[in-house]
Amino acid sequence: MTEINHTHGHTPDSGQAPLPGFLARLLAAPKSRPRPARAPAGRAPSAYAAAVLRGELAKLATAKPGTRNDTLNQVAFTLGTHITKGTLSRALAEAALSEVAQRWGGDVGKNLDTIERGLGDGESKGGTR
Repeated sequence: MTEINHTHGHTPDSGQAPLPGFLARLLAAPKSRPRPARAPAGRAPSAYAAAVLRGELAKLATAKPGTRNDTLNQVAFTLGTHITKGTLSRALAEAALSEVAQRWGGDVGKNLDTIERGLGDGESKGGTR
């Protein structure tokens, strides 16, 4: 798993390009007391939920142009299954993924549609693919 520091994204000796600051902030582990597994919208996610989100967002951070939409769909699907399980709130997943889509630029509308479809498919499958 990639280590994150709050100043530069990846640790200097990781051999990978630094994460953009917005992704590093999204991936930062919560520093508050543990939360219940089900994280309602507007509340900080549990440590497990934060780890899931960090792992999935890291996949987006390394996605190359030409693979981004497929990667975004896969990540959204995975997060959708966690929404169904109560690990994450849909609002948190949508906000994190939408921020990535905005930062990528290009066809933002297509990316937002992919997020909606991927989250919905993951929610309807409930953890089975």
